Amino acid sequence: MNHEQPRRRAAWTLLMTLALGVTLSGCAGGPHHTAPPPGPLDEATIAAALARTPDTSADELRAGRTYFVQRCNGCHAHPDIGAEPVAEWPEIIAEFGPQAKLDAAGQRAVLRFVLAVHPANAK
Repeated sequence: MNHEQPRRRAAWTLLMTLALGVTLSGCAGGPHHTAPPPGPLDEATIAAALARTPDTSADELRAGRTYFVQRCNGCHAHPDIGAEPVAEWPEIIAEFGPQAKLDAAGQRAVLRFVLAVHPANAK
């Protein structure tokens, strides 16, 4: 029997374990408070968001919701938007947006959606 095989197998197992740990740690630190994903935007929420942020659009807000629903549960359950203060959401999106494979425009759309539906900004 070749004595190199058990060593190689052990090294391979260690390498794969470390790789899995690194991969999973990239998803660590997600939200502590979760909620079901928000439903579709209604016209009143869109109108209020447009009044607060005139350079956004209904399409951008809808895209932000789509990204939120599809990507913000890749590493964790959907966050409870109201559990974090409005002022913290830009940093949250900046930190986790790249992990969700969102470019700058996608991150902006998610942030605008989150701010539109945040309870502090309720109609």
